[in-house]
Amino acid sequence: MPRYFFHSFNASEIVDDEGVEVADDETAKREAILLLAGHLHDDKGEFWGTRPWSLRVRDETGRVVAVYTVDAECPAID
Repeated sequence: MPRYFFHSFNASEIVDDEGVEVADDETAKREAILLLAGHLHDDKGEFWGTRPWSLRVRDETGRVVAVYTVDAECPAID
């Protein structure tokens, strides 16, 4: 099975040196969405008001399979 790597970017870059083996590009994209959702769920408010957060998925050859970027603001409500 091919190996995919999930690199994240916010204030700094976090490089995934280990990766995971999954069946194909589509499965890797679904894994990335689950990873992103988990990060946002467990965020404890640290995400709001920061730079956009990106997750880049690369296959074992270095080809970019997908890039997901999330940006959120929490405006004051009168």
